[in-house]
Amino acid sequence: GAECFYDYAINTRPQDSTFNFNNNQSVGYRTLSSYAQGLVKTKIVNFTAGFKIIDHQLFGSAFAPRIGLTRSFGDFHIKILYNRAFRTPTIGDLQTNQKLIPEITNVYELEAGYKLGDHMILSANLFYIKISNPIVYYVPPKVPFGAYGNFNQAGTKGIEAEYRYQMPKWFVAVNYSYYTS
Repeated sequence: GAECFYDYAINTRPQDSTFNFNNNQSVGYRTLSSYAQGLVKTKIVNFTAGFKIIDHQLFGSAFAPRIGLTRSFGDFHIKILYNRAFRTPTIGDLQTNQKLIPEITNVYELEAGYKLGDHMILSANLFYIKISNPIVYYVPPKVPFGAYGNFNQAGTKGIEAEYRYQMPKWFVAVNYSYYTS
């Protein structure tokens, strides 16, 4: 697939210089992207892979791959995933800080589950998420308004567990999550 996005802003209050874009009354950025995904089923493992290529007019190009492996062994299943995401600053973000750069997120997941009976399943998911250069809103000391900036990194890691009882028209689920940032 492919997509095109155009982000455009215009200052309708020229007397307010805080809303000018590099001394212009308007600004616009084009983003083009293409993506694909495929699935290969084998006797050993199911393999899915995909990608998205993003080309932003201001920030250049980025590659965001996605890879997954799944396997069932009778009542037991396992899933391994890797995903990368790319987020550019918006025009509003750049208005407060023109030195912003895109943030990049990497996600790793491992899930295992076991079917306890015809209607019950127990599963657990380990995850690790790391965001490089996260775009964060903050209010500096002694300044009447906030701004956006890039922090060094952010993220979380943890585990989620779920027990589910599933019937054709209803289900009950109990889950537990533990994570640290």
